This record gives sequence, C-alpha cells and structure tokens, in this order.
Amino acid sequence: MSPRFKRWLFSGVLLLLLLAFFEGLNFAVLHVMERWRRGCVVELYVKDLFREHVTAKDVRGFTMHDPEIGWVNRPNMDYTAKNVAGVDWRFTSDERAARGGEGNQGPLLATTYGDSFTAAVEVNDDQTWEVYLSRELGGAVLNFGVTAYCPLQAVLRMERHLHQGLVAPVTVLGFWEGDLFRLVNRYRPYFAPEENGWNMFKPALRARNGEVRLLPNLWRSTNIDVADLRRQAVLAADDDFFAQRWARLSFPYSMQTLRLLFGRARASWTFEAMWADPESKAVLHYLVNRFVSSVRKAGSQPVLLLLPDAIHLKEKSAPWYREFEEEVRRRQPELIVVDVYQEEIIGADFNVLPFEGHTSAYGNRIIAGALARALRDLKVVRLARER
Repeated sequence: MSPRFKRWLFSGVLLLLLLAFFEGLNFAVLHVMERWRRGCVVELYVKDLFREHVTAKDVRGFTMHDPEIGWVNRPNMDYTAKNVAGVDWRFTSDERAARGGEGNQGPLLATTYGDSFTAAVEVNDDQTWEVYLSRELGGAVLNFGVTAYCPLQAVLRMERHLHQGLVAPVTVLGFWEGDLFRLVNRYRPYFAPEENGWNMFKPALRARNGEVRLLPNLWRSTNIDVADLRRQAVLAADDDFFAQRWARLSFPYSMQTLRLLFGRARASWTFEAMWADPESKAVLHYLVNRFVSSVRKAGSQPVLLLLPDAIHLKEKSAPWYREFEEEVRRRQPELIVVDVYQEEIIGADFNVLPFEGHTSAYGNRIIAGALARALRDLKVVRLARER
C-alpha cells in the first residue's frame, strides 16, 4: 500500500467521519427544535401527539368520524360550553343533524353549509343567523354548519344532502375569510399544532401547474390500529400545504434542518398574501364552480356568503377577498354573492367580545338582514313560502 493511497484512504475515512458527525449533529438539532418549538418535525410531532392524546378507545369512540368528509355533527346532539366571554351557550341538533331551534320550522326555504361561523357557535340555538333569517323569510332555514370545516367539506356535505333529496329553494355556502387556509390543509394539526386535534383528518384541494386535485380523507374507518392511524397522519404531510414547511426525520438530516429554517419563512405568510397566491386562486375557482354547478343541477339557487375577519372591522380595512369577490361576480352571474362587510356594522359588537370570538347575536342579526334583502323577493322563495 503506497503512502499516497494511505493518505487518500485516511482523508476519505476522515471525511466520512466528519459527515457522519455533521449529520448526527443535525439529527440532534431536529429533536431539540421539536422540543423547543412544538410543530417543527413531522414524525416527531405526530409521535408525541399520538402518545399523549390517542388510545384505541379514542379512535373507536370518535362518533363524529366520517370517512369522506372527515367529521360531521351527529343527530340529536345536546351540549353546553362557555364562549370567549365566559358565558354559557347551548348547541343542539335535530334528527337531520341540523342545528336546533325555531329556524327549522315552516316550509323549507334554505339550507346553509360552512364552518363555525355558519354554525354560529358561541351563541344559543335561538341566536343564530339562520334563526333570524327564518323569521325574516317566514320559513325554515336549516343550519348544517360544522366547527372547523373548510369550504370543501361543506360542499361535500351539501352534495351528499342534494343526492339524498334534501334540496331547498336556496343553498347558502358560508365562507369566512380564514377558511382559505383550511382548503389546502389535509390534517389540521399541521395548520394548528397547538390544538392537538389528532382526529381531524380531512379532504383537501391542491393545485399544481393550474390543475386542481381533490385529495381524499385518509382516515377511512374507526376500525384501525393507533399505529396505522399515526402512519396516515405522517402520510398526510406529503400533500399538506403547511406541512411542506416542516422538516422530516429523514436522511440527509442537514437538508431537513435547512428545510426547517427556510420553511419557517412561509409560516409568516399573512392571510392577505395567501389570497394573492396563484394556487389559492385556482383552488377557490374550482370550489366555487363545483358549488354552483352542484346546486344548479339540483334545481336550487346558490348563494355565496362572504364573512370578513374581525381585523377588518377593527382597522376598517378592505377584506382580503375583495379581488376574489369581484372576479366571482364576473364569472358567475347566476350566483348571488352577499358580502357582509358591505353592511352598516358596529364593529366592536359584531363578535362575542370586541373583535374576538365568533359572531354575537347582534352580528348574526346583521348577517341575517343582509341575506334577507338578497333573498326575500326571489321567486323560488315566494313560491316555497306560499305552498
């Protein structure tokens, strides 16, 4: 063995040792980062989440699970909670899983779908905007809003009802400004890791090169082992918009450390930037087109209800959805668009607390008034009311 070869061999071995040390150091850095700031490394976060919060009993006992939509309200629910103001409020549902209250009485005029702002959580059954709207219109307005829903989940549930024959003269899709973030999120903990929502698997929309893909819910059955469900949670990260900024516990670990550092810049994205993103625009247009097409095919009038984030009421600034709204009005002339921000609103009273929490009883009356003016004189509403 020549001296030159020995030198090359020694250099090679030394280099490999240095690389191994460097990768081992980055492996340790990833663990430290996950401990320091929870929600950084997919595999480590999911491991801790399931270890701390999930048992086989939890999985099999999640009665709100839905294999297609993710989760749904169940019929005949009845629970009480405290809102952000510390006041008790009650939520009930009827045999159709619509929220309870007098708004379910009379000739069916409208069905509503959306998130917790559509469900009108944090106020009692008789203080929802659906109840106020039913009084204005003189018939039933069924509230199928579900907490933490994205608009895609709302549309899928709506399509299920339409297929089952639950067709009202008017179908309303509620869209709160922050719902856009949820559309591209496949597993809620990647969007909101501090909530520990281990059971919130859902379908999502992603766009690549202008082509929109519907990604199905990965959790198909409650008859699944905890370990398998955990693997599904990790798998969801592959297509999740927010998980793309997280690191993965895979070699080379140095690259994952860089991914984590650069990905954190994406975490600072504002709602405003998200609304201007090309993928967001493609996903939104897909969603609206699907909503309008499904509703019109069923013989109902589609209505898009736009709900601004409280920050705009506080700062008296234009909603981030303004450009989207204008384009939708141009592209979908048959769609009725109701923008609540256009109403006369006492901003500090619109939410349960000033600019915090969900809409108050006052805020829900504002929403109902805006919708009533848009719907009261529709022929389909008059005919349904006169039957």
